[in-house]
Amino acid sequence: MSKRIGNIIIIEDEKDDICEYCGKLAELRPYGRNGKRICFVCGMKNKEETEKNMNAILFGTEERNWLYEFKRIKLFRSKSI
Repeated sequence: MSKRIGNIIIIEDEKDDICEYCGKLAELRPYGRNGKRICFVCGMKNKEETEKNMNAILFGTEERNWLYEFKRIKLFRSKSI
């Protein structure tokens, strides 16, 4: 699970799973409605909602500019698998 600890975002590698919207086996993120884990293709069907949900999870607010935030914070990629 990807998470934010203070000013650091940790993105952990996860095994592919079944998308809760389309049923496809893919890399998922919890950016769907009500935290549903969705694939990239489903996330791009409603970019505004996906970005809002991503911002809420990673930055604690729906209105942050995530491109600015990624430049400002440290980003680590964890190899848990």
